[in-house]
Amino acid sequence: MFGDTGRPLDSYETILNYLRTTRTKTGLQVQAHLLDRLYDKGRKVSDADMRRIPITWATLPRWNYTINPSPLKLNAKPGLIAA
Repeated sequence: MFGDTGRPLDSYETILNYLRTTRTKTGLQVQAHLLDRLYDKGRKVSDADMRRIPITWATLPRWNYTINPSPLKLNAKPGLIAA
């Protein structure tokens, strides 16, 4: 994968820099942060938890969606969402 300048995206810092310097024509700025922690593989999110996530799908939903702010909070078990 290459950035707009043709430079390889060869490090997290390079990727974050490209994301952080991205702007739309109207001036919208992207915020990007690296979450430096390990996550369990193979964890599944229940259908009920997925339905509680306030997602707005765009015209091309596989590529464009927005997860809207909500009063969701984490359960006592990390990674599980509760209303």
